[in-house]
Amino acid sequence: MKIVVVGASGELGSRVADILAERGNEVVRANRGTGVDAYTGDGLAGALSGADTVVDCLSLETLSAKKAVDFFRTTAHNIGRAAAAAAVGHVVVVSIVNAYDPAVNAKFGYYQGKAAQEAAYRDVVDPASLTILASVQWFELAEQMMGRMAFGPVAVVPKMWCRPAAAGDVAKVVADTATAAPVPANGGGVRRIEVAGPAEMGLVEVAKAVAARRGSPRWVLGAPVGGPAIRGGGTGAGEPRRGHPDHTRAVAGPPRRRFRGQRTMSVRTRPSTRMWIPRDNPAVYKALVALQRVSSAGVDAEIGELISMRVSQLNGCAYCLHMHAGDALAAQIDPHKLLMLPAWPEAGAVFDARERAVLALAEQLTLLGDREVTDGVFDDVRAHFDAVETGQLVAAIAMINTWNRIAIAGGYPAGLDERRASVTAG
Repeated sequence: MKIVVVGASGELGSRVADILAERGNEVVRANRGTGVDAYTGDGLAGALSGADTVVDCLSLETLSAKKAVDFFRTTAHNIGRAAAAAAVGHVVVVSIVNAYDPAVNAKFGYYQGKAAQEAAYRDVVDPASLTILASVQWFELAEQMMGRMAFGPVAVVPKMWCRPAAAGDVAKVVADTATAAPVPANGGGVRRIEVAGPAEMGLVEVAKAVAARRGSPRWVLGAPVGGPAIRGGGTGAGEPRRGHPDHTRAVAGPPRRRFRGQRTMSVRTRPSTRMWIPRDNPAVYKALVALQRVSSAGVDAEIGELISMRVSQLNGCAYCLHMHAGDALAAQIDPHKLLMLPAWPEAGAVFDARERAVLALAEQLTLLGDREVTDGVFDDVRAHFDAVETGQLVAAIAMINTWNRIAIAGGYPAGLDERRASVTAG
């Protein structure tokens, strides 16, 4: 078979290409180094000419939803159309388990990109020829995260439950799928395969085990990022969350030992706080979450975290500070900038003009009892943001003030997961 692997220089694509070649297939390693640019479309037609299967293993180093959506949507359209023009019989795209679910991708720009990728392929490829292979996180992800979010002897890793698999094991499943004929899902839809490891575990525990084995970093901290769907195992294979009833589950790799203390049962419960709004006032909580999503939709991620941290500092909300410090570190915001945030007016070039304008507005809106929002501060914001963007910023500042007051009124301690509690057994 002639099989084209797009993204063949990446972590997964290189493994898939090697396995396919070892099995005697004619493999075209399509990447920029070989003259194929999936984003511009250059070289795709030649690479796919006469191919039986094309496998999309593309990845992108970004946390930006805008960049991820643009990249994955554009490349999927280009690859899908080129495959159709070349009469390629099978298109296999590697995605992430449940990335299509808004509850999972809401706070992860990369996952929003993968959702756009899946949708784009569905738009341009015959469903009978398309297979979406959705993988869980790889063990290698923990090591990559520690490398990206390391600060001296400390590394920060997102708190999330998953069923991780080794990239090499996932690559074998991808290769098996690429060499098989496409199988339409029940009812003639797109076939979906979900690949997971054999055991549920926490990504932080995986990272700590990796760090212990290699001797660094000295400390590994868990950051509460991504929202409750991510932290509660939303990217672990299982029953589809919504919208995809036709799928196959595959286990990648042999059974592995659980880490000590790994067996965890997640339950919805009420902790010992004065008020527990998700349980006591679910309608109010749901409305607040919806308003949060709308208010933050147009705000730059880094500016949004600076707003959340500075307002939480002014209000003395330890719970929100803990949460947003983790989010900020996970988003790779300069730790020095976070340390200087309480003294931002005297921090000089640490904060640019846009950030300083927003922080001044955040302080005046938060401390309304002491002062008004001056024309000078408002005009400074408008010099950098248009009317719509300014409205989004004001709404974002109002929302974090609301969450601060709810957390303080309820007596939420730092580190509490507002929406989910875990009970560890054994």
